[in-house]
Amino acid sequence: MKLFHRKPKRAEEKPHFRFYPGAYEDGGPLVASLETCGCCGEPCVWKYTGNVYAREKVTVCAGCIAADNLSNVFKDGYSLHDVELEQDVEDTLNDELFGRTPGVACFNPFEWPVADGAPMVFVGYGENLTKDPDAIAATKIAFTELGWHGDSRPSTYTLLFRPLNGGAMRAVIDLD
Repeated sequence: MKLFHRKPKRAEEKPHFRFYPGAYEDGGPLVASLETCGCCGEPCVWKYTGNVYAREKVTVCAGCIAADNLSNVFKDGYSLHDVELEQDVEDTLNDELFGRTPGVACFNPFEWPVADGAPMVFVGYGENLTKDPDAIAATKIAFTELGWHGDSRPSTYTLLFRPLNGGAMRAVIDLD
């Protein structure tokens, strides 16, 4: 396997992922690690712990995800998500979400929300936003749309999103 090389990484270097800005937070898919990245051959610094949907099983780092280097290793294609977009978006945005954005942990595949022609930004899980008025309102709307009349507070089953350029939060309910 040919490794892709790039500049050395430092622990404080955290590539920004605009559709998942909280990927480095506790419980997120990027964790500090000195394990070797199977893409660049360097210590990961920030190892991706989510799934890479591909034939090969390779450890990858945040830097290689952000730099779009994974296609150098996953020749038969790959995705970092087990989701579909709720509507079509420009190819560049589609490629950024599925190939250069860490995956969101979920119980089931879901439709990633789209607003203004772009994938929405993953804000976080409901269990971490139980006091956020926008998260509460979005969760109630999502449960109502499902016909749920019980407890509709943000929880483990709530994935929260916000439009790329700001605006009202939307919830996706991911029941196990």
